Amino acid sequence: MTDTEIAITDTLFLENLSDEELLKLYNDYEKKVILLETENDLFESHLARVNLSTSKHDGENNETTKSDTAQKDGGNQKNERSKKKKNEKTKESESTITLTPEQKAEVSIREVEELKDEIDKEIEKWERIIDGYKAEIEEIDGRNTELKKTTIEFKKEVLQMRNARTGKLIAERVVKYIEDQLKIKETFIEKTRLKNSTLKVQKQKLQTQLRQKEEMGEVLHAIDFDQLKIENQQYLSKIEERNNELLKLKMQAGNIAQILAKYKKELSRLMDKNSSIQNDISQRTDLIQKLEIETNQVMDARDQASKLNKHLKQQMEDFKVPEVLEYVVEKALANDLAHKMKSWQRKVDVASMTLKKEKNVLKKMMEEDLMLQKKSKQNTELV
Repeated sequence: MTDTEIAITDTLFLENLSDEELLKLYNDYEKKVILLETENDLFESHLARVNLSTSKHDGENNETTKSDTAQKDGGNQKNERSKKKKNEKTKESESTITLTPEQKAEVSIREVEELKDEIDKEIEKWERIIDGYKAEIEEIDGRNTELKKTTIEFKKEVLQMRNARTGKLIAERVVKYIEDQLKIKETFIEKTRLKNSTLKVQKQKLQTQLRQKEEMGEVLHAIDFDQLKIENQQYLSKIEERNNELLKLKMQAGNIAQILAKYKKELSRLMDKNSSIQNDISQRTDLIQKLEIETNQVMDARDQASKLNKHLKQQMEDFKVPEVLEYVVEKALANDLAHKMKSWQRKVDVASMTLKKEKNVLKKMMEEDLMLQKKSKQNTELV
């Protein structure tokens, strides 16, 4: 199909679509365009980095290749022409070749790593700058505090100690203060010089150690990199096994914790039951003690009752039935005594009645006597 036919089919296809479908298609194409633009930017940055690295590498190898190219004969021009033709063909083929998803992923991973390295470098650079600014700020703060301190000391030792008569500064004090300050500065300079020399020595030592470590690291990287890779894989597999074991142990610990919680609940329930049983036992023991006391009392009462029973049995055994005449006589005596008791009871009732009457009479007589005494007192008072 030609381009015109493709355009006609596309226009017909688009005319048959509705507005919603066209909007959806537009959004899809817009997303695809954005993705392609990001991919192009990423590939362009990758190509720029590759071209920079290859140009540097070619610049280093130009001097070595010049001597080899100068020795070649002019008879190799045919080979060069054939190579040019092949290169043109490969360029034409490369213009049509597209990257596979694996290659795109590899390029994107490399770009991400490069960006991470650049970000880390920028972070390190700005951290160094920030550290420098912090050091400068600390130095400025130290100088500021030192200046404040010196101004206070100058005011205290020079400005306040003026001549009492003239009110001017004392020259000897000013000179002495300046000399003291110069001595302090000289000692400070000497200390900083010594500190600087020690720091330089430490720096040289650290640089030599770092160089040695880098050399050792390069040797190891060149010789034992594969072995270290294998060991790393082995250690990773061991770590994975340990992690799996740790997960199993964690699961076991979780199960054990659940079982322990269950047993704790059961233990608390049994403890509550035990406490209730202990209370019941204490109540039962108290009841048993009371029952023992009652049983002892009952045993004592039983012994007393048995003794009384024995005594009564003995009395019953010793009892003799009286004769009939004796019973009649005793009965007659009892009846006679009952009659006498009744008669005496009547006499007592009569005597009590007479006693009451006599008491009433006596009471009346006493009242009359009292009335007479009162009248006699009144008469005596009148007289």
